[in-house]
Amino acid sequence: MIYKNRDELLRGYMGWLESLHSPVKGDEPELERFRYLLKVYYEAQANPPDGVIGVGTITYAEHKLVEAQQ
Repeated sequence: MIYKNRDELLRGYMGWLESLHSPVKGDEPELERFRYLLKVYYEAQANPPDGVIGVGTITYAEHKLVEAQQ
């Protein structure tokens, strides 16, 4: 699944957490994937290109999130 925005990503992460009855060795790759995607989104939103402001920062972060999954 490709997460297109922050809410989808967080819902996916929370669903994944809920599916675990207890942490199991081997879950690290999925956890690292969510960490990476969250970092991509928040770094893009906090550091948009010059001239990108307001809602544009969210759109930019969403674009970077999708790009990081392709």
